[in-house]
Amino acid sequence: MELAFPGAPFWNEICLKLARPATEIIQRARKADLHVGVDVSSRVNGQNLLLLSFTDRHGPAELDKLLAFFKAEFPGQKAKQTAPAIPAYALRKGGVDLPKIPVKQIKEYYDALGEQNVSPDDNIYALGSCTMKYNPYINDWAAGLPGFAELHPECPPEDAQGSLEILYLTQEYFKAITGLPAVTTQPMAARRASWWASSCSRLTTATTANILATSFSSRVPPTAPTPRPPPWRVMMQPISSSSKPTLRGR
Repeated sequence: MELAFPGAPFWNEICLKLARPATEIIQRARKADLHVGVDVSSRVNGQNLLLLSFTDRHGPAELDKLLAFFKAEFPGQKAKQTAPAIPAYALRKGGVDLPKIPVKQIKEYYDALGEQNVSPDDNIYALGSCTMKYNPYINDWAAGLPGFAELHPECPPEDAQGSLEILYLTQEYFKAITGLPAVTTQPMAARRASWWASSCSRLTTATTANILATSFSSRVPPTAPTPRPPPWRVMMQPISSSSKPTLRGR
């Protein structure tokens, strides 16, 4: 086991080159109640690479447990490398000079600021764009439960069965409510959802024309980086002052 990129300084991630498959180490770590890292071997051919990430949530106890695991997996191995130091230009040389404001004053300020917004907890909240979904406080509370908040986004599927079950049941509920043949929760917002929706349209349409017409307003522009689903070409349809698409495309 050694540093995969010994000459590169790092802040919160480190990549190890292993003599054994990274998938094997990950599975053995699961039995020790550890999500030890992510297998990134496919990024460099011919190497077994394990990417470890660290956050402020990892304290001395978690680091000791991780160190003990590696000592057990690679007994007798002594450190032959020293991680490069963080460059001097990237180190803070003084305080951050943050103003000292009483907590009560800050809370009152943000409470007053929040009252200027349309709150889904206090009012009828019309559906908006992908950045204005209906998110009442109870949804925020549920999303903050430890089983969700502490689940690593790249953990093995075996360790995410609870969340996967909820996603599956959610799409099955929507399927039953809407009567649609299938529903998926996988495409997220913005360009991924736009690409997915247009791709589905391409597969289900009976027309042979390879044109994707998109209506938009200058006040509410579309998601610019949305990729076009091949072999379609995109024709933008501006919306007139009467809020109706014009026939003049570009």
